Amino acid sequence: MTMKEIIIEELNKIEKIENVKIIYAVESGSRAWGFAGTDSDYDVRFIYVRTEDFYLKLEDTRDVLEYPINDLLDISGWDISKTLKLAHSSNPSLYEWFQSPIVYKADNIVRELRELFEEYFSVNKISRHYYHMAENQYNNYIKNKQEVNVKKYFYLLRAILSAKYVLDNKNVPPIEFDKLRKILVPGNINKIIDRMMEIKKNSEEMQVIQKNEKLDKYIKGIFIEVKNNIDALPKEDRKSWELLNKEFRKIIKDC
Repeated sequence: MTMKEIIIEELNKIEKIENVKIIYAVESGSRAWGFAGTDSDYDVRFIYVRTEDFYLKLEDTRDVLEYPINDLLDISGWDISKTLKLAHSSNPSLYEWFQSPIVYKADNIVRELRELFEEYFSVNKISRHYYHMAENQYNNYIKNKQEVNVKKYFYLLRAILSAKYVLDNKNVPPIEFDKLRKILVPGNINKIIDRMMEIKKNSEEMQVIQKNEKLDKYIKGIFIEVKNNIDALPKEDRKSWELLNKEFRKIIKDC
């Protein structure tokens, strides 16, 4: 049985146990980003819908399902109500799920949701999210270090390049790191990254490498550029709930 078959089987079990319909399930994390190591786990994320009666309750109800199966497989999902609320706040994880190249389940409604979520994409929120993520990675794992966990380099690069892409294109960045870097990164730096990719793909999670000064200089330059562009962004108007409410009512009736 392949890993994909195992994952789909687990998703089917969740549908039966929880009495839900999974409308979308994807791989997130390093496998979706394209720099998984030899011992990387599977991070499966999904969106589910319950029966219409479930949503017509006065009491608060749980809107997350979590199934850590084992050390290799971690599965969790969001209720459609939570998903649409997070879309209103332009949640970065949600946009990443809808960019994942590894899809395990996808209902016909997914295309409609993807188009709807584009209406709620916030350049300000998403670029700041990736900038602060990159800043955290750099300050905690790379700054003032002689040896660096190679995985942390990729986490940093993916975050700061995603922030740059959002600012340059006013759109959702590619989740696949190779696509992102080939669009944004100059050839001499990509050669350094190529060598790091080979190390990452053939090593375990804790593999360390010597800090690369050329790469570090390039990263610092991108930080300055991104920060200046974020500071220059105009204030964004808050989006209406109307489209999301309409979609919510439609989904729970149809599913």
